[in-house]
Amino acid sequence: YEILNFEGRKIAEKSFGKRSFDPHELRNENIVIVPPAGLRGAFNAVVSLRTPEKAYSAVFYAGILNKGGKPTPRVGIELGAMQNTNLIMPYYTDFRIGAVRIGWNPLTPYAWGNDVTTFDAAEAFHRAGVRVMIACYGVDILTKKDDYKKRLAEAVKKLKGKIEYYESINEANLIPSLNPKSNVEAIRILSETVRKIDPEAKIAGPASCGTDLAWTESVLALGGAKYLDAVTEHPYRRSPETPDYALECQTWRKVIDRYKKGLPHYASEAGRCNEAVLPENRIDDFSRQQCALDVRNILQSFAGGTERYMQFVFSAWHPGTVYNVMFRGNGANNGTPVPTPTMYAMRALIDRLEEAKIVRRVRFGSDYRCYIFDHGEKRTAVIWKWIGKPVKIRFPQADASSMTGYDFMGSSMKTDSFFLNAYPRYLDSALSAAEFEKLLVRGIRIESNSKCFDVSFAVTGE
Repeated sequence: YEILNFEGRKIAEKSFGKRSFDPHELRNENIVIVPPAGLRGAFNAVVSLRTPEKAYSAVFYAGILNKGGKPTPRVGIELGAMQNTNLIMPYYTDFRIGAVRIGWNPLTPYAWGNDVTTFDAAEAFHRAGVRVMIACYGVDILTKKDDYKKRLAEAVKKLKGKIEYYESINEANLIPSLNPKSNVEAIRILSETVRKIDPEAKIAGPASCGTDLAWTESVLALGGAKYLDAVTEHPYRRSPETPDYALECQTWRKVIDRYKKGLPHYASEAGRCNEAVLPENRIDDFSRQQCALDVRNILQSFAGGTERYMQFVFSAWHPGTVYNVMFRGNGANNGTPVPTPTMYAMRALIDRLEEAKIVRRVRFGSDYRCYIFDHGEKRTAVIWKWIGKPVKIRFPQADASSMTGYDFMGSSMKTDSFFLNAYPRYLDSALSAAEFEKLLVRGIRIESNSKCFDVSFAVTGE
């Protein structure tokens, strides 16, 4: 067999020797696959049988997680409609996903799951220590106000003390009948109805889609800020780096502080489509691309100062190529849903960053992103090259020995030399942020298939 890591590189292999078979013989034989000790995240195991005339192989998709670790509310995943909570809960807890967003419309509940499945899921997540946000869908809060308030009040009574946030109309900026003023009115009704019954519950909004700062600032300026405990938006975008989402988040922070200083900024929904199943169980380029874009969006979000990010969406049954962090089961695994590489990469991000806060952006050039996060007792640098050919980076031994390295999936890696590409790497060090930055920029970058040269210049006049 051979083991291929997430990027498709062979990292282990073993031969079991020759076998002899009689004609038409049927034989069952078990083999034990032993992954490398430091391997984490998604990988492929390819088991092969070769004859002089032909080769036969079977590909297996699997993943390895670190043991333990509590869910962290910094990273969440929206729950798809009509899910089996008993089936899906271990995926949230094992992958340390500490927040969930559940869509619900009080007057048309079957659009996003009926009351029973919605409320049961909310209560189950609360028991598991996962923080719950109820996203209130639809414009009925404005068009059928009395009926809506009655049903909402009934739900809040039932779920009192179990819901961290109620979020206002989902993506109001995409609904033609709404404007920022009516959006504020909806937030007011939601806030007053919820807080009257559950004063500890918080209100989030306006849940604008597409990083729509103009809409969101209008909502805050028209009085929405006084009702909100968190500002939410949905950063769907083609690229996390163009335009630079981290810089946009810094602008959001300044705008939010203008109306209510310190009000948290959450990305409460964003994601990308994934295949229903992997072709032949092999991690393919499409899955790698989608995974990298999703996780880089999360990293850019935290680098810009957001406090929480909700990935879209978790479903055990969605068909086809859709927004999802799960693959459908198939005949080879008795129909059991399987986490996509995005789930494993999110777990690596959680393990590496925990609650560390952004302290510094290291400038390597427009093709790169590098950020330093501070844990207190150590710093973690996250670095990637988001466009162009991979680049090899080398560090002197003295510098390499002061860092511990992990790849995109959380596997251990050497720090004296490694490739930078679209899949972020994590580097831990006890150095101060300033010293760590100096170390990082000392790294020698070597473009693939190119020669190294030094350039020096001097300014001789104004």
